[in-house]
Amino acid sequence: MKALKTLAALATIALAACTQQSAQEQPPLTGPSGPATSIRVTATPDTIAQDGSAVSTIAVSLRPSCASVRACQPIRVSRFIIRI
Repeated sequence: MKALKTLAALATIALAACTQQSAQEQPPLTGPSGPATSIRVTATPDTIAQDGSAVSTIAVSLRPSCASVRACQPIRVSRFIIRI
């Protein structure tokens, strides 16, 4: 009889632990995020004429894994020119 009461109590606990609350809301998605520092590079305009006077603005954003922008971080940018 004691074993039956113990089994009933364990079954009740197991069933209570497996219930799911369908009314629980998920937190909103935030981003960008990643496991490490991410770098975003944009060019405006992204294409220019090869006339020697056209210019493009290059913006670089450095974000650590906590998704806040880091200011005053040294970044080395170099150019590679392909001549045909």
